[in-house]
Amino acid sequence: AWLQADQGDLALVPATMSMINTQHLADMTETALQISASVNGFYDIGAKMAQLDGRWYALPFMAWPHVWFYRSDLLKELGASTPKTFAEAAVLAKQMSRQKDGVYGMGIGLGQDEDISMFLQTLIWSYGGSVFDTSGKQVVLNSPQVVSAIEYMLDLYRAGAIPPGAIAWDNASNNNLFLARKLGMTANTLSIDYVAKRRDPQLYNSIIHTAYPAGPAGSFSYVQCFGWCVNKNTKHREAIARFLRDLYTSSEHEHLFAMSEGAIAPLSRAIGNKQTWQAGRYADARVSVEVARPLGWPGPFSRFAAEVYNRRILNNIFDKVINKGQSPSVAVANAAKEVSDILK
Repeated sequence: AWLQADQGDLALVPATMSMINTQHLADMTETALQISASVNGFYDIGAKMAQLDGRWYALPFMAWPHVWFYRSDLLKELGASTPKTFAEAAVLAKQMSRQKDGVYGMGIGLGQDEDISMFLQTLIWSYGGSVFDTSGKQVVLNSPQVVSAIEYMLDLYRAGAIPPGAIAWDNASNNNLFLARKLGMTANTLSIDYVAKRRDPQLYNSIIHTAYPAGPAGSFSYVQCFGWCVNKNTKHREAIARFLRDLYTSSEHEHLFAMSEGAIAPLSRAIGNKQTWQAGRYADARVSVEVARPLGWPGPFSRFAAEVYNRRILNNIFDKVINKGQSPSVAVANAAKEVSDILK
């Protein structure tokens, strides 16, 4: 509503939303470059997903870091360690599952929620697949690598390592089930830490989180970024620019992220370089942002890449297989056609 309003001033908006609505936004290039210089630059994903055609339409601020959570008590029972690869993670998820007790090894949705959106994009890259080629203009989603990534998740689901209702999960489902001790591992922001610390200290002390495992093509990360956007019709551009310059150079900027206890991660390197984010419990959250690729990778970030993400075209592959009976290869081919239609 704010993006499409005739009037407005300043709002913090997900990059995937702001960059398909740039016709409503002011060009922030001058302010963004000034602030970038004052904070030792922004992490790559923040900078790339704040720009289109060389213009900054957002000022990178924060991201939802995405890491893998494990219960060390279950790992200890199995004599297992945290997995280094997706293949090892699949074995562990099946070993952790005790369906008669309502405990599942892997807790991740297969529907429309944000966690599976970030998870699935990372998984596809890790298997060597992508939505677009290096030019960003050719759809390469229909590939054996993408089909293999989808089959990886379907194997876990069919083996009972992912809960049977996962296709209908919302953004909080995996959090709540992990906090209820019904999941052995999940992928999430450090918001799980934040709640467990206050609600269930024993669970909190058993939590381990790490970067995503590696796939056949290596280790990858995707995180959702947020940036400050200015309505193009605002009458207060100078005041907004002054406020943002003050915010990014004030002690309150760093304090805000400290208060979040890792649930949100900074996109400015000046804060990411602080000892709190370089070592200890938040380090893997910072790494997930530092190494994250922008949507559209290995091509450039684009409105098309953002629209594919917003429409949940990749997520919908699971519905087509599980509920509509399509084979993974057919479902991926149909998804690729949907992406091609967006480019037309």
